Amino acid sequence: MGLAGTDVAVETADVALANDDLHRLLDVGDLGERAVDVIRQNYGMSIAVNAAGLLIGAGGALSPVLAAILHNASSVAVVANSSRLIRYRLDR
Repeated sequence: MGLAGTDVAVETADVALANDDLHRLLDVGDLGERAVDVIRQNYGMSIAVNAAGLLIGAGGALSPVLAAILHNASSVAVVANSSRLIRYRLDR
């Protein structure tokens, strides 16, 4: 059937196959699992870095400027980690 369905069905669907290969649904599932893994990694990384910065800053060993730089660097690291999903290739 591919994209030959009605326009309403294609527009309201969460996933629309461009061709009749149902194996692509498995690929989409794999990509979704990888995305969830990366999201969990990002949460963990953000919480760890920000908690460490908070503890070090509360102890007075980290200036507010360095804390801001650390926070922004951790945000850049999260974006860089997420960008790995762009290189995900569908093998089938």
